[in-house]
Amino acid sequence: MSYLIVFALLFLSGSPNLVGGEISKGALVLLSAFNVFKFKMTEFRVRLMVFITILFLIKAILSEDIDTVVLVLYFHLLFLITCPMRNYMYIKTILSALVALIFASIILSTYSLLTGYGDYIFSLANKGLPFLYAFKGVTTTPQALASLIILGIFACVVLEKKWSLRLYALLLPLTINRTGLVGVILMFLVRFPVIGLLVVCFALISGTMVIGQNAELLTTQTLTSRLQMVTEVFKEIKNSSLLSILFGSFDKPAFSISTNVHEVTYIENGFAFIFYYLGALGLFTYLVFILLGSIIIFRAHMPAKTRRITLTYFIFCTILVPNLTHEFLFLSFYFSIITIFSFIKVYQNARNIYN
Repeated sequence: MSYLIVFALLFLSGSPNLVGGEISKGALVLLSAFNVFKFKMTEFRVRLMVFITILFLIKAILSEDIDTVVLVLYFHLLFLITCPMRNYMYIKTILSALVALIFASIILSTYSLLTGYGDYIFSLANKGLPFLYAFKGVTTTPQALASLIILGIFACVVLEKKWSLRLYALLLPLTINRTGLVGVILMFLVRFPVIGLLVVCFALISGTMVIGQNAELLTTQTLTSRLQMVTEVFKEIKNSSLLSILFGSFDKPAFSISTNVHEVTYIENGFAFIFYYLGALGLFTYLVFILLGSIIIFRAHMPAKTRRITLTYFIFCTILVPNLTHEFLFLSFYFSIITIFSFIKVYQNARNIYN
């Protein structure tokens, strides 16, 4: 019964586009509370949860115009801290919820495409491709759905579930976004280095030829706006007080970017996001986490191929993807971190209970 409750709350938490943002985040808070009271927590995790709560509370009180995204970040961090990663049944439940989220998204996106009810698809008209629609399903963006599917691909590779892997590989292109493209290239290169390199070279040459004949297919607006956004974030931080530089600010950001008609009030870059809201100390902590995580994976008792794929995926979801979008506001990021380190625990205990 406990894991059925966990499954239901996980599905609701990962379905903001289906049930609404308030219900989605409420389910995440309930899940964190359920984790605290149902599963044993170490003293370190309890102290970390208390520290994060006090830090966010103090910063919220000191803010003049608090940005609500910090609450979303806080709820996700609570889930990550309270998640019992050593509990194999809990991790199996997360993987089951992942499957449910992916297939619910595909079904609803297909429904939108066939009926014209556009809530579960995203038009690429602003990307210069008005004739294409990307699947986003129960998630908020195609990038979020792509991250879920790539996590599914990673899990299938580690667990050697070939048929599921092939199915996810067929579903990923439906999201039509750079996150999926980079993920496929990386995983393919790691899995099949020689063939992968040849395929990537062929794709680049073919893409260049196609764009050369159809220049309207290429738009640099997104890339330019992202670069300007990062520049504006660092300018604002530079002009802030020493406390804001060190610990960040919870005030709503507001940037003027030439490629956007309206003022930008969000930061769609992971490292700039951390630097703005959590300051230099927050960014330093995240970089230390990446370094320590890489060392743990590198030294893990896993087959060499599995270790290489796991390390690549870890770098992909902690460094590459956050620089493409605001990944820290997606549940898929926290699913990925939990799954990676849970798989390491499985190999350390010399048994794989997932099969």
